[in-house]
Amino acid sequence: MSQNDNFDYCKCPRCAASDARYGGPAGTLLAFVNAVAAEFPDKTISTLAYQYTRKAPEGIRPADNVSICLCSIECNRGLPIAEGCTDFARDVDEWSQLTHNLMIWDYVVQFRSYISPFPNWPTLQPNLQLFQNHGVRMLFEQGSGHDRSEFSDRRAYLLAKLMWDPQADADSILLDFDKGYYGPAQPFVKAYIDELMQNLAASDRWLGIYGTPQEEANSFLTAEQISEYMTLLDSARTVAKDTPFEDHVFEATLPVQYAFLEQVKIRDETFVPVFDEEKGMKYRNPMAEGLLPLFVEGLKRTDHLHLHERGYDADQYAADYRRFLDEGRVWHVFLKGATFEGIPVVSLDLAQPPSPKYAAGDPSILIDGKRGDTDYHYNWLGFEGTDFEATLRLSEDWPSIELPAVRTVSVQFLQDQQSWVFFPEKVVIEISEDGDMFRTVHEEPIDIVPDGEKAVRRVEATFDPTRVRAIRVRGVNQGVCPEWHSCVGNPCWIFVDEVVVGEEF
Repeated sequence: MSQNDNFDYCKCPRCAASDARYGGPAGTLLAFVNAVAAEFPDKTISTLAYQYTRKAPEGIRPADNVSICLCSIECNRGLPIAEGCTDFARDVDEWSQLTHNLMIWDYVVQFRSYISPFPNWPTLQPNLQLFQNHGVRMLFEQGSGHDRSEFSDRRAYLLAKLMWDPQADADSILLDFDKGYYGPAQPFVKAYIDELMQNLAASDRWLGIYGTPQEEANSFLTAEQISEYMTLLDSARTVAKDTPFEDHVFEATLPVQYAFLEQVKIRDETFVPVFDEEKGMKYRNPMAEGLLPLFVEGLKRTDHLHLHERGYDADQYAADYRRFLDEGRVWHVFLKGATFEGIPVVSLDLAQPPSPKYAAGDPSILIDGKRGDTDYHYNWLGFEGTDFEATLRLSEDWPSIELPAVRTVSVQFLQDQQSWVFFPEKVVIEISEDGDMFRTVHEEPIDIVPDGEKAVRRVEATFDPTRVRAIRVRGVNQGVCPEWHSCVGNPCWIFVDEVVVGEEF
């Protein structure tokens, strides 16, 4: 009998007073659960201590037949809880003083990228020992369930052994597993895992359960490190070839392949320019185009049904990735090399500041040539509860007769309603020939309807070629989540990317 899986708890005066009385929402929830438990004294009533109810209450204790399930969803997975998540360690201690019916709901894989490298190995045993030392009686280590994930067999084997005996020798357990699972390739697979852990530790990076390879591009998944990992794993495949261990070793290479493919979306190094007669200049990526089918075949061969917890399968990934490759990088003719006597002459101004949470709030993400896909954590600029308005302007130093003859302007927006990300209610595109007076060349209303699917919507204006000094794009935020949304009344997000200006060919 628990709260919903969001932060939209009641804040009415009566509930707020109760929260204040008990030191937080956990006490208000517990008072209700205790009352239910009193009606069923022969049953155990379980409730979550999760996110906003995670902190133990004051002035109230769980009834004897109430079980508290304390969840560690926010913790840093790169360090043991006692070091990297001291507030949760405090919660374990405080709840353990209130009840002997304490269960821990822990998380041990990366849920947004099941297949991504996730070096949380040094944390698994210390965390179990912490729980044991506080009298925890029940434990749920949530992995990928019936789906396979990065080293899922190895991780499950270690956890099973340690849950029987948290004081067992973890290194001996893993050596036993690796020799039996990887055979002669064991030294190379272990060297790869060790290097992952060492690089993470050296980076001092906070490791979360909803990360992606893009977020680790400057920590333990740099381009150079990925190359080193693949060298080790190539050696592992060589010694395992034509042995019973060949498929197990091959599966160990998939996370590094995935990291490379995903980082193609944010890196420029492997793209080459090509000219398309219909679309003009583009960038293509032959390395990714060659690796994609091999990676997808590898997922199927090793029974990786889904890439994340929402059921994203190999065929869907392939289709989305091919769409990304077909589009290529954006060739910004209006921007690339736009200088006058060596001085940049294109300015980008925003009417409202973006959130610093995404792309560090850097407006240049709108014109960096990298289109965003359905993950708002990279290649998107976010605006919380406010409209989006951007103006691209060539300086007055640019001679009027040499202004580009523009014929298209496009911009794209993201929808991820579960995360409060909505399309704008309306998109307006304007152009100005003198930089002062603007005229509308496209206005597009968008109906905001319930839709559980993530989606990208591109809005484009096409007009007769016009010499343009400035371009303005606006997206009107609907303000707050609508009544049919689970978090009605909370501010909506607009996520926007790539304002693309197309010249006449």
